[in-house]
Amino acid sequence: MRLPTVWCGRLLASFFCGVVLGFVVATLDFQSSSLWLQERLQTATIDSYEYKLAAPDVLPSAKRFVPTAWRNPECNRTTADGVKQRVRVLCWVMTGPENHATKAAAVNATWGQHCDKLLFMTSKHDTTLPTVALDVSEGRQHLWAKTQAAFKYIVHEGLLESTDWVLKADDDTFMVMENLRHLLLPLNASRALFVGLRLRPFSPQGFMSGGAGYVLSRMAVLRFVEEGLSGDIRGCNNSGKDGEDVAMGRCMVALNATFLDSRDSDGLERFHAYGPERQMAPDNGMNWLKNYSYYPLQPPSKCCSAAAVSFHYISATAMRAMYYLIYRLKLHEVNECELPAS
Repeated sequence: MRLPTVWCGRLLASFFCGVVLGFVVATLDFQSSSLWLQERLQTATIDSYEYKLAAPDVLPSAKRFVPTAWRNPECNRTTADGVKQRVRVLCWVMTGPENHATKAAAVNATWGQHCDKLLFMTSKHDTTLPTVALDVSEGRQHLWAKTQAAFKYIVHEGLLESTDWVLKADDDTFMVMENLRHLLLPLNASRALFVGLRLRPFSPQGFMSGGAGYVLSRMAVLRFVEEGLSGDIRGCNNSGKDGEDVAMGRCMVALNATFLDSRDSDGLERFHAYGPERQMAPDNGMNWLKNYSYYPLQPPSKCCSAAAVSFHYISATAMRAMYYLIYRLKLHEVNECELPAS
């Protein structure tokens, strides 16, 4: 009877040892799993939008888990800055001495700062603005002469060497330069290209509205100045009595420049002849635009592309307001707990 007793004792001892050993291993494994789980939860929490704002103060050592796009306050500018380096735009603005302190000053303080180079083409120097005083008289009848002189200045001063595109705008035009660069990004500035709000009368290819702003590629500018204004190209040797933008359209046709469709994928215009409040009004009185538009005009409820580039007839005050709404106004997520009690 002794042998079975000894065997049973050893069996019970082995059983209890196994239980104890299993418990220890399970405990260690649970602790290890818990640490792993905590790290995963910590990562997931830090990667969440709600935790992003608190992460630097609560867990400084865990910042490495926060996506770069959230760590860097300038992240949203990274893409825009990259495009800006690849799409260099010189902006010249048609103005006059009477508008220097109002419209021109508003352009200089707002969207003009987003150009690679900004010039105000006028007839009088102004130390408060980057002006170029052209030897051209003021007045609507001289706008074509001023336009020719402005492009000549840009070429003869060697400014094309540091730019790809030249934008012409009026001093009551508002431009969204980031959207313009995005539009121009896939295009080749070494070809003669012409971009803007395309209207259809007066020439076979129509013309681009001067008030909405139009853009010429580097090659188009060179050909305009070196060939078009040499006197040998008949289509460019016109009086401009129908308007400087019509005259430019005729000249671009004569130079075989390519007129580009600047509408977005939904057929909505990016360049606009009026401000947004006029463009969107149910009865906006723009029958002339319906007749002149090169492409079918969309109803006011669908007037404007989400990637809009320009608006015309913008006052100095409205220009500053639009700049605030586009570049400075921020939308914040509202937490229900942050709302005032009812």
